Amino acid sequence: MRPDLLILDDLGAERNTSYGKECVFDVVNRRLLSGKPMIITTNITLSVMQKATDLDDRRIYDRILEVCVPILFNGENFRKGNAAENIKKAAELLKLPLS
Repeated sequence: MRPDLLILDDLGAERNTSYGKECVFDVVNRRLLSGKPMIITTNITLSVMQKATDLDDRRIYDRILEVCVPILFNGENFRKGNAAENIKKAAELLKLPLS
């Protein structure tokens, strides 16, 4: 809890186990109680967070939504573009036809 700003990247990508959820809850709850800011990125939609039925998930999401302002980023998936460009470069290097 020492950092002035905590960034949790890709919430929901961790293993979906009771231990994993306990760890996430502990970090989020401690951060909330400390009053220090955090930024959380996730592919979990706001509606899924708001309608979570699993108690462990609800406990985590309720705390996140208490202190974080949801901001939706829509746009192109840059990884798909990078992958397509890499395939094109590999095909050129190997003199393979693109399909």
